[in-house]
Amino acid sequence: MDRWLLSFIVGAILSLLAPTVPALFYECSMFLILLAWIAFNQYRLFLSAVLGILWMFNHGQSYQLSWQDNQLADNSNFFYQQHHSNFTVLGIPSKTPNGWRFTAKIHAIDQQQLKRPLKVRLNWQSSKLTLENNANIKAAIKLKPANGLANLGGFSYQRWLRSQNIVATGYVVTAKKVVITEQETSLRAQFYRYIRQLLGDNNQRSLILALSFGDRSLFNKNTWTVLQKTGTQHLVAISGLHIALVVWLSFSLLFFAVKLLPLSALNKTASVLLARHNLVYIALTCALIFSSFYAYLAGFSIPTIRALIFFYIFCISQYFSLKLTPSRLIIVAVFVTLIVLPASLYSTSFWLSYLAVIAIVSLYWRLQHFIRHLKGVKKGIVGFLLIQVSLSLVLMPISAFIFQQSSIIALLANLLALPVISFIVMPLLFVSLVLSGFLPLLSSYFFSAIEFILTALWAYLELLASWSMASVQLSHHMTWLMILLAIITGLFFFFMDKSRLRLLVLSATACTGVTLLSGFAEQVKPKWTINVLDVGQGLAIAIAKGENTLLYDTGNAYPSGWNMVEQVISPFLQHQSLTLDTVIVSHDDSDHAGGLPQLLRDYPNVQLVFNAQVIEAFFGKQSPCLAGSNLQWQGLTVSMLWPIEQVADKNDDSCVVTITDGNTTVLITGDIGKKIEKQLIRMYPNLSADILIAPHHGSKSSSSQAFIQHVNPSDVFFSAGFLNQWRMPNQQVVSRYQKLGVNVYSTNELGMLKVKISDNQWQVTSFRQEISPYWFNQ
Repeated sequence: MDRWLLSFIVGAILSLLAPTVPALFYECSMFLILLAWIAFNQYRLFLSAVLGILWMFNHGQSYQLSWQDNQLADNSNFFYQQHHSNFTVLGIPSKTPNGWRFTAKIHAIDQQQLKRPLKVRLNWQSSKLTLENNANIKAAIKLKPANGLANLGGFSYQRWLRSQNIVATGYVVTAKKVVITEQETSLRAQFYRYIRQLLGDNNQRSLILALSFGDRSLFNKNTWTVLQKTGTQHLVAISGLHIALVVWLSFSLLFFAVKLLPLSALNKTASVLLARHNLVYIALTCALIFSSFYAYLAGFSIPTIRALIFFYIFCISQYFSLKLTPSRLIIVAVFVTLIVLPASLYSTSFWLSYLAVIAIVSLYWRLQHFIRHLKGVKKGIVGFLLIQVSLSLVLMPISAFIFQQSSIIALLANLLALPVISFIVMPLLFVSLVLSGFLPLLSSYFFSAIEFILTALWAYLELLASWSMASVQLSHHMTWLMILLAIITGLFFFFMDKSRLRLLVLSATACTGVTLLSGFAEQVKPKWTINVLDVGQGLAIAIAKGENTLLYDTGNAYPSGWNMVEQVISPFLQHQSLTLDTVIVSHDDSDHAGGLPQLLRDYPNVQLVFNAQVIEAFFGKQSPCLAGSNLQWQGLTVSMLWPIEQVADKNDDSCVVTITDGNTTVLITGDIGKKIEKQLIRMYPNLSADILIAPHHGSKSSSSQAFIQHVNPSDVFFSAGFLNQWRMPNQQVVSRYQKLGVNVYSTNELGMLKVKISDNQWQVTSFRQEISPYWFNQ
């Protein structure tokens, strides 16, 4: 059975490599495969893998058909219109500076009852309203299918939405009448509000609420930075670790409490019950109840459900005396998780959780002969150290792969933070939550003790995070090298007592690694690259040559502090091991210059070309963009064609530049309109370019036929947001380029666009079609 389940799991993982989800017709073959699996014993291993692939495809198809099943989006204007809807708030809404952010389930749209309710993520710009869990609301909303920015090195919001089974994002239209028809507050929401009031001005209430209810909405930027630098994010995200602690606490308390209680003090019925039934089963059942309630307080998040599945399977094996080895328990748990929560396979936490468990089990198995001889406290300490070391070693390459950085002091941080959270804070928190219902004053004392402990722990973590070498930024290639070394180390450790097999495994792994790394090295490196980053409705272009980068525009920034520099530009530069030295800002509009303040804080030594006055202090030199000026950068010539005066207020004041190596030329036009296009034609009779960044995101007020014919590009790139309200790029403009034989590329469909230029030729690749062409990214 283990091999069949493992084969199913491997098949499910392999399905992620498919570029598209096959049509429903092919998925119907799942039933035939299942029949063949039953009939042909010799092919069951292969058929199990096929079933795993088809199971994931079935889930993907179901996700993609959410709109069609409800007969929505048949109208091409559906996503540009407001729709009256009935929805229910799921979970505890997060308070934002301007309103609320929450997940909801839509039951009806425009008075049409949905066959399949849609799970969506909504924003509500309303500071007056108090929003509660389970509130039933009638309001006008605008929706978009689940989508996210698609860039190298950036966080995949789209994949996160899929992992949560969220099919759309949108916002509540505040100008329309909103009716809260019913607001039945759940027990969890009531308890959350009560505990939050009980905490009052507790300095560590954000951490306490995160550990109690999984609510991390009160975390600020500094909190996240400290957690990431110290590698302690897993301690504040309720997951398997926390469920296991609750299980251990509740099991131990009940077990020892009953053990200490003499049977003679109990009545006859209770004595017979304890004598007839193994006390372990009773303690397990109570642990099951307490852990389930804790998962309920955490909102039954996907990580808590995964942990419960693991524990439920273990309990069933104990109740029915089934023999489950650790490896079989893990395999069965992963299989059941994929059946119950197939979307969790896209989730980062899925891989972190199960790889951590595998590492702990493997390390304990390998060193059990050493641990077996230890006694008492020494055995516990050594066991804890082994768990911590294994977690750190396993999570380091995985974190490097996900975050493009590795925490050097993670082991030091976790050696103190893990036992403090596990054996001091969590037990006190457990007692505090239980006492809060009937002894709130005593509970508040416990919360004060927790505050004191967390304050001291946080001071220690901040001290570690302040070290300049707390975390190391890693390039894409360095990350893969770290993963390869981790695999070799793991295999060596696994086969350490089998010399021939160890030599064979190490040789095969080393050869594979050398092949991969040589593949990286042997790739023909372009002389320079143009990277049109996917920054939504805005513009940011990274021109890279060697390890140096020239950035044209910085993308948008929003009142909440969310900006494209931190979300897109910096992760991209880090992923590609690039150094930013020069920045050109076209004009002062937010979608082009919004990220400049953050950029100058992060890169204070850049050379800035911008016609507006910069308030932020930085150490580099600022120069204007004026027609006739040239800039020599890394052997490339940057020629400034417009404006003729030092202004940056309007679209037509955009800094227009050409960048060329003498063979290939790119023309970047900012937000100019047809009026400036005519002037450029008149001023530069020989103006031409191989690659054109379309003026004003493809607006109908630009890209005149005369301008396109004059420049005569081979390729045109549009930088525009997904289903943006201005419907850019305009379809008439796109058709105009296509009729003139120009290849059209747009970030709102393809994600980030990358142009590799070598000699007199270039190659265009996109994130969604070539760089990461997997169906869950489409």
